[in-house]
Amino acid sequence: MTFLQSVATTKVVNVFSSAVAVLIFAWRGAVDFKLGAILGITMFLGAMIGGHATLRISPVWLRRVFIAVVIGLALKMLFNFVKP
Repeated sequence: MTFLQSVATTKVVNVFSSAVAVLIFAWRGAVDFKLGAILGITMFLGAMIGGHATLRISPVWLRRVFIAVVIGLALKMLFNFVKP
């Protein structure tokens, strides 16, 4: 699988896992549907913009951006964990 194909595959899995989570939380009455709609629309627009941007970036640069973001998030988590 290419990097782009693997990212797309994880998004399909994310849709199903998120749908199951929404059903469970809705069944328990713990869903704010107004906020959920706002977040859903915003996430949809972000995914559309991100998808189009991803298709325009070369796979090499896509991998570099991905690695940089993962390292940045890992460092942020590490410093937040170490910070008293």
